[in-house]
Amino acid sequence: MRKPIRVLHIVGAMNQGGVESWLMALLRHADRSEIAMDFMVHTSRPAAYDSEITARGGCLLPCPSVHRPGYIREFNEALRSREPYDVLHSHVHWFSGVTTTLARRRGIRLRIAHSHSNSSLAEASAGPLRGAYRAVYRSVMRRGMLSSATHLLAASGSAACALFGANWQEVPRARVLYCGVDFAPFAPVDAARDRASARREFGIASEEIVLGHVGNLHGPKNHRFLAAIAACAGQRQSGVRVLCAGGGPLREEIQTFFKNAGVRAIFTGPRSDIPRLLRAMDVFVFPSLYEGLPLAVVEAQATGLPCVVSEEVTREVDVVSGLIRWLPLSAGADTWADAVLEAAGQPAQSVGGLRAMRRSPFSVETSFEHMRSIYHS
Repeated sequence: MRKPIRVLHIVGAMNQGGVESWLMALLRHADRSEIAMDFMVHTSRPAAYDSEITARGGCLLPCPSVHRPGYIREFNEALRSREPYDVLHSHVHWFSGVTTTLARRRGIRLRIAHSHSNSSLAEASAGPLRGAYRAVYRSVMRRGMLSSATHLLAASGSAACALFGANWQEVPRARVLYCGVDFAPFAPVDAARDRASARREFGIASEEIVLGHVGNLHGPKNHRFLAAIAACAGQRQSGVRVLCAGGGPLREEIQTFFKNAGVRAIFTGPRSDIPRLLRAMDVFVFPSLYEGLPLAVVEAQATGLPCVVSEEVTREVDVVSGLIRWLPLSAGADTWADAVLEAAGQPAQSVGGLRAMRRSPFSVETSFEHMRSIYHS
C-alpha cells in the first residue's frame, strides 16, 4: 500500500481559535491513510484540542523554547523522534522564517509558510527602538521564508502582503488560500430552540438585545471599543447585553473594562457550540484593529446574523449580500451604536446565509481539496 503523506503543522498551541479550528476541520476531513497530520506546538501546556488530535492518531510535539537558544535543538530532536515528514506547514507568522529554514536543512521536501494575519498596523505602531528591532527581525525572517519555503500561502491578500511583501503577487509560489469552515453544525434544524436554550443558559430575556462577538480575548480584537459601542447603545435602548465567546489572556482585564463602562456583558470562555451561541445574538459586532481573514465573520454569515464590521477587516470575507455593514473605527462609538441597533432590528437570513456560505470558497470541503492538491504536489 502507498504510504500516507506525513504533514507536520507548526502552531503556538492547539487551543480554540480561527486557525486551530480550521486545522481541526482538516484533520477530521482527512483520511489518515492518505494524509497523516501531526502538530508541533510552541508550548508545554495542554490545549483544548490535544486529546482529540491524539484520539485521531495524531502526535503532539512540544517545542516550547521558541525565540530562545534551545529551540533549534528541541526542533531537531522532535523531528528525529517522528521522521520522516513529507510536508512542514508553518502557521507561526514571522517565525516561519526559522521553521522553514530548519525544515530545509532536515531535507523536508515541501515547506509551507502560511500567513493568517495582517500585522502591518501593529508593526507600524511600534515605538522607534522596538520598531527598528522589528524591522531587522522582519527582514531576516522574510529572507528565510523566501529562500526556504516551497509554498507561500495566505488567508487573504492583506495577510499575504503583510508577511511576503507588497509584491507578493509577483512570486509564483505565493497564493491566497482561504481557510474553511465545516458548515454542517450551522444547519438550522431548530434555530428558535437553539436561541431560546442559549439565552436561558445565560439568563438573557427574550426581549433583550444581544450584541455578539466571537474571538480570542487579546488586543487586536478591540474589545475596549466594543464596550464603548455597547455603552452608547445602552443609552439609546434599554435591555442591551453583550455576549462574548472566546478565551484569552486579557479576559480579566476586559471584564473589568466592561464593568466600569456600565455594560452588562457575558464572557463564555472557549466554546464548542458557536452556531448555537450565534443564534442567541441579534447582531454580530466585530471592531477589530486588524485581521488576516476572520472565520468568526464567516460563521456569523452562515447563521444569517446581521454584522457590523470594521473596515480594517478584508472585504474578501463579505459573502452574503446585505448582511455586513462596514464602518471605519474612526466613526466613533456613537455611530457604531446607531448602526448596531439598526442591524439588530433586521431578521436573520439563516437559510440563505448558509446556502451562500456552502457555495463559497470558505467551505471546509473546498479548503481541504486545495490543501490536498498542494500536499500531493
